[in-house]
Amino acid sequence: TGYEEFREVDTIVRGQALDITYYIQRVSYADYEIVVYGKAQEKEVSRRQLTIQEVKRIPGLGGDAIKVVQALPGVARPSFGGGAVIIRGSRTWDSRFLLDGMAFPLLYHFGGLKSTYNSDALASVDLYPGGFGTRYGGAVGGVIEVTGRDAKTDRLHLKADASFLDASALVEGPVTNKFSVLATARRSYVGDLLGYAAKNLPSLNIPVTVSPFYWDYVLRGTYAFSPKNRVFTTLFGSKDGLELIVPGARIGSSVVDAIRDRISQKVHFTMALAGWDAALSSRWSNQARYALTYSSGSASILGLAKWDSEYWENQFREQLTFKALSTLSLNAGVDIDMYTYRQKSIFPTGIQNTFVYDTLDGVYGIVGPYLNAEWKPLPSILVMPGLRFDYFPELDYKGSIVPSFWNYHDFDNDRGISGEPSLRLAARLEYLKGHTIKGAIGNYSQTPQPIGLATHKTYGNPRLPATKAAHYVLGYEWQATDLLFVDVQFYLNRQFDIPEILNANDLATNSGQRFVPAGKARMRGMELLVRHDQGRRFFGWIAYTLSQSQRYNRATDTYDLFDFDQTHNLQLVANYRLPRNWEVGTRTRFVSGNPYTPILSTIYDSDFRTYVPDEFAPENSGRLDPFFQIDLRVDKKFIFEKSILSAYVDIQNISYFFYKSPEFLIPNYDPVDPKTGREDRNPINYPFLVSLGVTFEY
Repeated sequence: TGYEEFREVDTIVRGQALDITYYIQRVSYADYEIVVYGKAQEKEVSRRQLTIQEVKRIPGLGGDAIKVVQALPGVARPSFGGGAVIIRGSRTWDSRFLLDGMAFPLLYHFGGLKSTYNSDALASVDLYPGGFGTRYGGAVGGVIEVTGRDAKTDRLHLKADASFLDASALVEGPVTNKFSVLATARRSYVGDLLGYAAKNLPSLNIPVTVSPFYWDYVLRGTYAFSPKNRVFTTLFGSKDGLELIVPGARIGSSVVDAIRDRISQKVHFTMALAGWDAALSSRWSNQARYALTYSSGSASILGLAKWDSEYWENQFREQLTFKALSTLSLNAGVDIDMYTYRQKSIFPTGIQNTFVYDTLDGVYGIVGPYLNAEWKPLPSILVMPGLRFDYFPELDYKGSIVPSFWNYHDFDNDRGISGEPSLRLAARLEYLKGHTIKGAIGNYSQTPQPIGLATHKTYGNPRLPATKAAHYVLGYEWQATDLLFVDVQFYLNRQFDIPEILNANDLATNSGQRFVPAGKARMRGMELLVRHDQGRRFFGWIAYTLSQSQRYNRATDTYDLFDFDQTHNLQLVANYRLPRNWEVGTRTRFVSGNPYTPILSTIYDSDFRTYVPDEFAPENSGRLDPFFQIDLRVDKKFIFEKSILSAYVDIQNISYFFYKSPEFLIPNYDPVDPKTGREDRNPINYPFLVSLGVTFEY
């Protein structure tokens, strides 16, 4: 089982010895692929997990594990070149992204090309789109947690990969029978190629030089005292740089930056993480994590504005589990994340030779003790209640004393310290074999966003309360066969006390405040996942999301569509293994176009000799044409005695040749056609991309 059929005819001659070694090829050479009979019991109501070997073979995503969540229900399609992660209609900053329980310093390299943590060093990716338990705090949207993997312990393994974007190398193996090490490094060379072309091919006449680069590394060591007691350490770092050089541009001031012909940005971080997982006895187990992170960044825009920043972050997570009965387990833990952030910036005021110098220096974070239980009163019922309290040391307000599912008006609930209590409850009922009804309800909170700016003493409001949300989830699961799984979920996410920047009229009556907690949001929808797990030849899924995401408009007392509201999001993913180690995969997606605000009329600006918008339609009342895309990926492995050579081609948006999917609308010289009175904009379409690469494994 698990190997290709092998046939060969050999001749046996009387009186002669014949020694032959037969090498039989496996069906798959994916790492850690094993056959499992049965299914681990699911606990979370909205958890969706992908193994790394699956996600690396999905077309259009470059083998990047974290980007593959975009192919799951509940996650909106981001704009091309953007690193947004929109989970169930929430903004990116409303969700948390974790590595082994610790906050990610930076999720993506520039433009969302690749995640900063090399997928070859990951074990799994977990998406919690909503209704998650008390283990996670500081988020009102969703949670993505990736788990780093330990090094292989059978022998030395080497791997090298090169594509159009970057090249990477990985080495792993045992040092002793208890200690193993994994190391990987990656660097892009797109900027090097573009820089070479600009310098040595003047005939191209490139008016703007783009020079991006990134590199990252992971070093992980694991010491296993026993199968149920291990410690590990991870050193993880990354650096990104981007320069857009515009020759002849001198629109800024040398007071801001001596170099005024470019837009530049640099980001760097180093993270050290340590973990300990131990079964202390048959009833007690413990999980501990600590991480220290340093990050720095800088940016300059053509001499118009400039800023530099750095922060130190300390994180600690501890969870102690006690199995009181065969039907009852208790988890008690604390989640602490504290960091100091400093930023210096300079930007113009609009008055000639007058600039604003600003320094942001603060301590931010979260302290979140929690308690939850896993109780099975009957074999078919699982109930998971939990309590949590999130304290935000940077805030100065009176928090709730009772968990807030909405703004209570019947009594004075705001009498506590600067934090929010949370009550969360999830339950699962398997009413028939393979058929499960599930549900979750809970309230959530996070510090006001954008962090630092919303509570800034000068430009924000230091008295802002925490942003709050309530999640409601109802779902159904059907384990049709060992490999076929169906999941349907209905959800509602209501957010309130969202920081909202004041307009000019508001500022006149709210002296000293730039933000008020007047924002509200509501997100609702239905998600369907039909998934066929990896069989001998095939895996894939159908993911469909029907959703609506809205934001409250105080001026009109109505709810407007969110910028990434996508009513329909349908994705079909399929991967098939062919004989002779060929593999082909495809992804097809159909997504509603993003909303935008139409221009109704324009006026002519004689100073700049152009037309500028004068009147707009209601916010986000227009919508782009639907987005349609087909991706294709083909892999071929060449198997040798102790090594494997792979080649792959990944084609994004092959449908470009018969349907142009609009990404943005750019106004023409006159955004409104003077003859018809209709809006006149040109679409910027999603491009056609091809990536080639080779991988060597030993």
